[in-house]
Amino acid sequence: MAEEVRSALRAMEEGAYNTEMGELLWWSYYDTLLLEVATLEYSFFSTPLGQGGKTKAETNFPAANQMPQAQKLEVRAIELFYIPQAAKSQAEAQNIINAFRTGWLEFDFTNKAPLVQLPLPQLMGAAFPIIVSGAAAGDQAYGRSEYTGVWESPVEIILPAKSNFSVNIVFNTALDASLEGDKLQISLVGGLVRL
Repeated sequence: MAEEVRSALRAMEEGAYNTEMGELLWWSYYDTLLLEVATLEYSFFSTPLGQGGKTKAETNFPAANQMPQAQKLEVRAIELFYIPQAAKSQAEAQNIINAFRTGWLEFDFTNKAPLVQLPLPQLMGAAFPIIVSGAAAGDQAYGRSEYTGVWESPVEIILPAKSNFSVNIVFNTALDASLEGDKLQISLVGGLVRL
């Protein structure tokens, strides 16, 4: 009995770091891409931090479409951020809504059937508030310049160490020119185990 108590006390002293299992963290790997009129498919996590001009503000993922060695991510949610670069007119706001109505997210392991396919309206939710500029100075409707959609997975999606995967957003029709330069950001949120 005394040995069991000592063992339990040692386990409690280890905190988030366990010498046998490594660190156990709540984590978010994220990646950001610019919207371009001529692009219908956006591949996230394909350019790692420090390459292709990617900074920590745009991504924290260290490898191209592959989980790092000695890490496992148990994805429990996917978050999508739409980040406009300026206030939008009413017509431009409608262009955003129209684009998202035709798009979907695909999350899969390389050379396998998709693990997740979600229409963007489902991921973003019914409300999609943004700033809408009026015709005259000071005429602005209520809104936010950034919006987050969150999809919580009913089952954990396990990304084991060194597994290849892709997260893509696909639009069925070309984006309106008013969306050029706005950003999309994807976050894979869940439990990270790393040695």
